[in-house]
Amino acid sequence: MPNEKFCGHALCQKSVTLDPLTHKRIRNKNHKPQYFIRNNHPAIISEEEWNYVQKELERRRKMKHDPDGKYHRTYSGKAPFSNMLYCGECGMPVHRRRITSKKDGKPYKFTVWHCRLAAQKVEADFDCHSKYVWEEVIEAAYNEMLLKMTEEIDLIRAEGEAAIEDVSLTYDEKERLKELEEIIGRINDRISEMAMRESVTNDPIYDATLRNMIYESQIYQQEHEALVKSQDEEIYMRQNLEALITYLESQSSFETFDATEFKKLVERGILHKDYEIEFIFKCGVKRMAQGWRRGKNE
Repeated sequence: MPNEKFCGHALCQKSVTLDPLTHKRIRNKNHKPQYFIRNNHPAIISEEEWNYVQKELERRRKMKHDPDGKYHRTYSGKAPFSNMLYCGECGMPVHRRRITSKKDGKPYKFTVWHCRLAAQKVEADFDCHSKYVWEEVIEAAYNEMLLKMTEEIDLIRAEGEAAIEDVSLTYDEKERLKELEEIIGRINDRISEMAMRESVTNDPIYDATLRNMIYESQIYQQEHEALVKSQDEEIYMRQNLEALITYLESQSSFETFDATEFKKLVERGILHKDYEIEFIFKCGVKRMAQGWRRGKNE
């Protein structure tokens, strides 16, 4: 759990001193048990903000095709659709290309998004024949879709709430989460007390007791983290549902593509055949947009 101290938690014994003569500290690689203490000190940022950042960092770190996690890419935020589009035929990531053509005998360039396999940028044991889509077509199709969505606010909210319900904790799970927080808190208090009066001798009973409590805490912590993850996903989706609805209600037209808002609202897009484009929003709402073959220059 990187940078857990920002939201008030502490992972203890990240480093240890093995040689009492040199007092040199080294990274703890299974030399001694580590233990995690929640709410150890005042937080710099809220846990909600911290979890949101961790989710984005994880997305950038993995950059893999869902749900199978097959295709790895490095993060790029230069273009509006970087790391956000996938091929509907083979599932491969879609990348940005600059293509040169001619009109009235004069060369011109245009930007498209094309499946990496269909563009022969990667090798695989299967073929893909998906066509490229002009970048400006994707932008225009997305804007047209948003305009239609402004007339479906109630439906969008209902779909979003249904998607959120799928990841929400049940009543029993919420009660179990409270119970786990109390159990983990009690165990960590005992661990902290023992750590503060750590034996200067190699007392096997002391070591065994401490290790047993840390192991017990870790078991409960794993269950707790699984429930918290679902809870955080619910909060994340609800925030994005409200953001989507607020954005739709605040706009009267969508003549210009807003790349910043696109990245805030959309999780990913899928380019299907016949230039159909599926947009999956971060709140769980999905919509299809109809693209077309050519941009304005052709």
